[in-house]
Amino acid sequence: MIIIVKPGDNMWKILQRVNASPDVPEFAKPVTLDYLLKYNIICNPNFIFPGQVFILPAFGLLDVDKSGARPYYHIMPGDSLWCLSHQLAPIRPYSYPIEMFLRANKGKIQDPNLIFPGTELLISSANIDPEELTSFWKRTATNENCAESLSRYDYHYYHSGTFTWLAIGNSSIPYLLELLKLPCPVTRYFSAMALARIAPDSQEVISALQSLLQDQTNIVPYNQTIAEMAAIALERIRLVSIYGPNVHLSSVDIALIDDSGNFIDDYKIKRIYPKGTPMTVLHWHIPSSSPKPAEGNISETQVYDYVRILGTGETGFIKRGFNNEVVLV
Repeated sequence: MIIIVKPGDNMWKILQRVNASPDVPEFAKPVTLDYLLKYNIICNPNFIFPGQVFILPAFGLLDVDKSGARPYYHIMPGDSLWCLSHQLAPIRPYSYPIEMFLRANKGKIQDPNLIFPGTELLISSANIDPEELTSFWKRTATNENCAESLSRYDYHYYHSGTFTWLAIGNSSIPYLLELLKLPCPVTRYFSAMALARIAPDSQEVISALQSLLQDQTNIVPYNQTIAEMAAIALERIRLVSIYGPNVHLSSVDIALIDDSGNFIDDYKIKRIYPKGTPMTVLHWHIPSSSPKPAEGNISETQVYDYVRILGTGETGFIKRGFNNEVVLV
């Protein structure tokens, strides 16, 4: 079950509404605050705001990650890094150390005791030297036919690696510029994606991406050319300079799913938006409230993100891709 916080809501009103809903089986009532807190990142239940999304997973499905984070988390009023470090690993016997926040968010956190609502934090545990990551990416970049030897899961590893480059930050730029020149189209594509995530206001980066605008090599699993990813990266750099880093662009065509009901129904589509559509994310990482497996990984529950389209203001859910890959840069 999906709960979208409305103006005037508080936890008491939400629980009252949930327990009166016919979508909650009688044997599961009363749904308590503790149950809600178990599956959602909420540091202070007295501070909730319109647009927040809470989940109540199918009763008996007890191993889903909490809703609200990965790969990013929006800081809310009442949050602290101490609280978040304990919220982000709900089914593991350890916390997410504060040092990981600091390492992955250079420039966003000056004082770990002072964080600001609205900041979008990267959630990354990677601690990889850029030389090591460059060396790994180069090993599959020996020729222009490199894609023939890659499995779909190899592509997924590259996709995850773009967030590692983001965590490394601006110091990754020289390495990515070098990788953009390699013969392997997969490496060039994901290097452009990594630069789109970092969105550096650098003429050298902009020139390098502009040089890819004629590269019509298609990256088959994503049905996208290198030129298209380069154009998305250039547009995100431009938009970040105007709106800040919370603006993202779709890397594929997306179906905006209706957000008016108690469940995310993939068949209730509001509109199809083309790749490159700019948006902000209102709530990251919303596991399906029913035991629906992710594409390419039956052991994981399908995950969605709750977004607002820039320009139209339309809101809705978007489905993550293969193995719950984020479809935004």
